[in-house]
Amino acid sequence: IALAGGERAIAPAARAVPGRLRWIYAGTAAITDDADETSPREPRWHRASQPEVWLWLELPPGALPPGAIDAAITLDGAPREPRAIAPAAVRHAASGALRLPLWVDPQLTGERARTTEQSRGRMIDHFEITIRSQAAVAREVWFEEDLRPFPRHVVHVGARPTTARDHVALPLTVGGAAVVHDQLAIDYELLP
Repeated sequence: IALAGGERAIAPAARAVPGRLRWIYAGTAAITDDADETSPREPRWHRASQPEVWLWLELPPGALPPGAIDAAITLDGAPREPRAIAPAAVRHAASGALRLPLWVDPQLTGERARTTEQSRGRMIDHFEITIRSQAAVAREVWFEEDLRPFPRHVVHVGARPTTARDHVALPLTVGGAAVVHDQLAIDYELLP
């Protein structure tokens, strides 16, 4: 807004918005320049892994106006340092909820190993997932994996994962100072 020859930013008053905290382990590491890593038709696609488990704030659709966000978070009864979140960092969950990245949780680490089988007309990605916690309390950590962009796939896992258009999400509960392991397989039908 231009006032008296200068520009001023006017922010709305702070308000409480209901939301939930969600720990997410997206095990895929950043994409490299290697063509085998960037093409989803290649078995090596998204093979590299990273250990960070992020804490995200999820808000209902339309809960906030567009623009930068200042979030004050209380975790395990203790207030945390306020976080400024740029609009470019906000993501939309499959449910339509807004996801705001808060920080990497230093008490949680993830490990993901993937092997891929390929035969005529099929590709199967097998995942071994491990979440380690040094926290004093149990946490629900969502493992999220990008789906290859093939029109048909089947997810095989003991627990019931959530499947969105472009990824699969599997909730894992890890106790305080504990380790949890799980497996997941995604069977793709390769169309010409």
